[in-house]
Amino acid sequence: MLGQVYNIAVVGGGPAGLYGAQRLADAGCQVFLFNRDIRPGGLAEYGIYPTKTKMKAGLRKTFGKILAHESIHYFGNMTIGEGADCSMSAFEGFGFDGVLWATGAQGIKWARIPGVDSRGVYDSKELVFHYNGLPRFSERAMPLGDDLMVVGAGNVAVDISHWAVSQGVKRVTWWVRRGPNQVKYTPKEMSAIGGHVSRPALEQELDRMAPVLRELGEDPEELRQRMIHQLGEKRIEGSDTEIFFRFASQIVSIESEDSGQVSGVKGRDNRLHMKGERVTARAGEEGELIPASSVVFCVGDAIDRDIGLTLNVCGGYAVSGEGDEDYYHLEGRPGWVVGGWSRVASDGLVGRARKDAVIAVSKLTEWLATQEKPTKSPGDMRAMVGGFVERKQIPVVQCNGVSRIQCEEERIATERDLPDFRFATEKELLFWASKT
Repeated sequence: MLGQVYNIAVVGGGPAGLYGAQRLADAGCQVFLFNRDIRPGGLAEYGIYPTKTKMKAGLRKTFGKILAHESIHYFGNMTIGEGADCSMSAFEGFGFDGVLWATGAQGIKWARIPGVDSRGVYDSKELVFHYNGLPRFSERAMPLGDDLMVVGAGNVAVDISHWAVSQGVKRVTWWVRRGPNQVKYTPKEMSAIGGHVSRPALEQELDRMAPVLRELGEDPEELRQRMIHQLGEKRIEGSDTEIFFRFASQIVSIESEDSGQVSGVKGRDNRLHMKGERVTARAGEEGELIPASSVVFCVGDAIDRDIGLTLNVCGGYAVSGEGDEDYYHLEGRPGWVVGGWSRVASDGLVGRARKDAVIAVSKLTEWLATQEKPTKSPGDMRAMVGGFVERKQIPVVQCNGVSRIQCEEERIATERDLPDFRFATEKELLFWASKT
C-alpha cells in the first residue's frame, strides 16, 4: 500500500489494463481507466470464439467486479492518442502521477506482398472482431465467397476456419509456411472442425511431403496417423465446407479483378531445412494462379504505431531498464510503464497478460514511492477529466452503463433461450448504456 493517494491513468481495457487497474486500486491509487471500446475485456471479450460462452461469462463477471472498485473510474468509448478523442498532448496535460499503457496489439501486421490491399483481403483481427460483434467491424460487410485462403497455422487460423465453416464457405485452404509438424494450433481446437478436413486431399499432401519430412528426420507415417487421429470426425451441422492444407507453401501475390475484388493467389513451394534444432523455410519457385474469393492473414499482431509513443528500431514502444525482465518503463516518460501485449505483442493469453500487468504495476509503484507527493487531489483530477469529456462531448460509458448493457443482454438471452446474446452496434450499446 502506497503512503499517498496517486492519480494513475490506465490506457486500455483488456485483461492487462483491467488487472493492472485492480492492482493499482488495491495499492491505494485513484485509477482512471480509458478504454477504446464501450465494453471492457479487449480480446478476452472480442477475440475468444463466440461458442465459448462459459469462458466469456466467467471473464465478464471478473471484469465487472474490477470495474465496481470504488477507486476505479471507467471511461469506455474514449480513445487516447494522435487523432483520437483525447490527443497525446491533452492527455499529458491532465498531469497524471503515473500511466500504465496497456492498449494491447491493436495494429495490423500486413504481409508485404503485391495485391494485399485488394478487396476481400482481411487481417484475422478484422474478421474476429466482425463475428464477435465489435462495433466498427461488426457493421462492415466482410464476405468470404466460396474459396477462402487462410495464411497461418495457429489457433486463430482455426477460429477463422471455424467461422467460415459455419458460414458455408465451400473451400478453405490453409497456407502453412513450414511442415505439418510445425503447425501451432492445438489438437483440441482443431478437432472442433476436424471432420471438415478433406481426407483424400490430406493423404495426397502428406504423400507429397513425405520425402521432405524424412530429410528433416521426421517420420511421415507416424505423423500421418497422429494428425488424422487428432483431427477426429467432428463437423458443423448443415455445412459441407472442405478444408485443405498446403504445407511448405506461401502466398507471394494476390490477383484481383478490375473492380479490385480478389480473384486468385499465386503461391510458391518452400524448401525446408534444419537450422540447429529448428525447421526453417527458404523460398522456392513461384507456382500457378489459384482461384480465390478471399484471403485472411493469421500471422500475428502488432502494436498501434501511430498512437504517439516513441518507437524502437524494431517497431515496438521504446522502453528502458537495467535487465531483460525490467523493460517496462517507457523511454523518456517518467512514471509511464507498458504492460501486456503493448509490451510484447501476441505473448500468451489472459493469464500471461495479467502476470505481465502485475509486473508493470510493481515497476510503477516502485517509482511512485520515490516521488514527493501527488500532483493533484483525486477530486481535482476527476473534475479535470470530467470537464474535458463534457467539453469534447465524448459519449463515454462508465461502469453503471456497462452493467445496464449486460443486464439487458442477459434478459434477451433468457427470453430467447440463447446461450449468449450481444449487442453488436454502437447505437444499441450507447442506447442501453444511457437507459435509466
